[in-house]
Amino acid sequence: MLPVMGLVTPVLVVLTAESGEWLEDRVRQSALVGEHAERGPGPTPWAIALFVLTVAVWLLGRADLRWERDRGGEAGGPTDGGASAVARSASSVLVRVVALAIALAVAVGATVQVYRISDSGAKAARQGRFSTSGSGAGW
Repeated sequence: MLPVMGLVTPVLVVLTAESGEWLEDRVRQSALVGEHAERGPGPTPWAIALFVLTVAVWLLGRADLRWERDRGGEAGGPTDGGASAVARSASSVLVRVVALAIALAVAVGATVQVYRISDSGAKAARQGRFSTSGSGAGW
């Protein structure tokens, strides 16, 4: 379920960028509108990276559950090899921490991009007017 929810974000980002291109044809052209339009596709790579990280974290969780189930859920038991179980647990924690740190960095980057786009769009909206007819060039 998590990867499916993670896929929603890049899909919505692409749809939003496409709707922005539609809107660009219906507003008066200005430097602010141009700046906003140029930034529109910016979050797409960030959204794709978040999706990839979502799938990776989901797979890590599934692998850990499978490993726990296979060893019977008993640490230090005869089937887990003692020290190797501790090493596996430590490496699992390290991988999770690294994945979390990368996900956090990507989320911050995506948030900054969305803020920059929103700010430029708000400035452009305060400056111009919207037209329901095509091509805002005549405004």
